[in-house]
Amino acid sequence: MAKTTSHKKSVWVVDDDPVARLLINKTLERTGLFEASREFEDGSDLIKALKELTENSIEEPDLILLDINMPEKDGWDVLTFIKDENIPFIRCQLVLLTSSINPKDKARAFSYDSVDEYLNKPLAKEDLQSLNL
Repeated sequence: MAKTTSHKKSVWVVDDDPVARLLINKTLERTGLFEASREFEDGSDLIKALKELTENSIEEPDLILLDINMPEKDGWDVLTFIKDENIPFIRCQLVLLTSSINPKDKARAFSYDSVDEYLNKPLAKEDLQSLNL
């Protein structure tokens, strides 16, 4: 039996590199899993949106793809904000998407309760399909 949902699946892409965002969005389109997406160029933009979530003024996405390395507020800053503010995700999966090959980054990522998965760039269609959204 096919799984049905009562809402449109949405994704937020957080990456300072416009080429990376373009490639991620092309991969997202190929999966056919998402009907809505929103882009953020920096962690500070995402933090602002997360504050809006807690005020219930915007709808929570199904997935956040978060880059670790960004110039202003990086992925670690975002994860610390989520932890410190105790942001409750009801249906959202948070995935770190990074070009980092440092094993310490992966270990650090999973020290945050909010992190569901850690994926290396480039994002593959199969990576998204394995998330069980």
